[in-house]
Amino acid sequence: MHTEANNPRAVPPYSAFAAIYDKAMGEAVLPSLIDAFSQSHRRFCADLSSIADVGCGTGRFLHYLTRFGGQLVGVGRSANMLRLAERRLAGKQVELIRMDIRKLRLPAPVSTLTCTFDTLNYLTEPGDLAAAFRGFSAALRPGGTLMFDFIPEGANKGAKSGRQRVRIGDIRSEWRVHLDPEGRGSAVAILMRKGVRGETPVIAEMHRQRWHPADEIRQGLSASGFQILDWRPAEPEGSGDWVHVVARLARGPTEPGA
Repeated sequence: MHTEANNPRAVPPYSAFAAIYDKAMGEAVLPSLIDAFSQSHRRFCADLSSIADVGCGTGRFLHYLTRFGGQLVGVGRSANMLRLAERRLAGKQVELIRMDIRKLRLPAPVSTLTCTFDTLNYLTEPGDLAAAFRGFSAALRPGGTLMFDFIPEGANKGAKSGRQRVRIGDIRSEWRVHLDPEGRGSAVAILMRKGVRGETPVIAEMHRQRWHPADEIRQGLSASGFQILDWRPAEPEGSGDWVHVVARLARGPTEPGA
C-alpha cells in the first residue's frame, strides 16, 4: 500500500469495511458478548419475549438472540452492514430497520433492548449520548431491561498508538490506530484495497470513538428513567476498560431542560 496509502480515497464508515469488520472484529468479540448477556439474563430474569438489538451491525449477536424465540428487531445505520445482517438472518423472523440510534423510534415497545460492540462510543458529539438513552427509554415497555457495553474514559490510558495489517480473502487492510494518551477516545484509519497484487485504488475509512465518563453514563441513564442493576467488566477477567451495564426502566425520560 506504500505508493497510494498517503493519499487514499476517503469513504464513509462501513461503506467498504463491513465485511472486514464482520470477520476481524465480530468473531473475536461475540463470545464475550454472549457470556455477559447470558449471565445478566439469568441473574435479572430479563423478559425476552421481544428484543431490540440497537447498533446490530452485521447481525452476529441478533443471530444468537433468535434462539430465544421472541420478536426481534435489529437497528443499524449502515446500509452495507444491514445487507450482511439480512443475509446472515435469512429465514429468521427478524425485522431489520435502518435508523440513527440518536433518533430511535421502534414500531412498538419491546421488553429488552441490547446495544453491544461498544456502539455507544461512536456517539461523539455533545448531546448524542443523552439522545440515545431517551430513545432507549421510549423504546422499552415499563419495567423493561436495557443491556449495553461501552469503553469508559480512562481506558487504555498510556497505551501506545500503532499499526496492524489484516488480510481477509483478496482484501488487504492496514489499521492505523491513534489512542488518546489520557484515555478519552480513539481514532482508527483503515486503509483497504482489493486484489492479490493490489489492483484497486486504496480507500480509507475513519472510525472515531469517544470514551464516555462513567458519571455521564450514570446521569444519562437516571435522566431517562433507568435504574442501574449491574455495572461490571464485560469480560470475566477484564480490567474494567470495557464495561457491561444492566439497567431497568422505572419511569419515562425527563425532557431536556425540565
